Amino acid sequence: MSQINIRNQVNQHTQHSHALKIPRILILGGGYGGLKTALTLQRSLPENKAQITMISKHDYHYQTTLLHKVAIGTLSARKARIYYRKILDSSKVAFIKDKVLEIHPDKKRSFAGGVGLSMIIL
Repeated sequence: MSQINIRNQVNQHTQHSHALKIPRILILGGGYGGLKTALTLQRSLPENKAQITMISKHDYHYQTTLLHKVAIGTLSARKARIYYRKILDSSKVAFIKDKVLEIHPDKKRSFAGGVGLSMIIL
């Protein structure tokens, strides 16, 4: 994804949070921990109570508990994937497909695709 596209996605999502002065939460990675966090926050927080963004290098989560079936050929690899767009409510959790290159927890900043993201980091 290009730096401009990431910047536009983050800016659109961030402008809304600045206007409402709500907490900004950045979830790094869509593994079990990141996905569970995103789904829990999506379910438990009312809309507009936090700006939640998840960044992952893939647009899907592999269910590792099913990978043994993929390895022996009883399940296709795509059946072991859960696509974030199908389970995340885009009105509550923004998703960005990219790699996080730097993290600066003291400044509450991370960098993805060369774009600085100023958010609380989980």
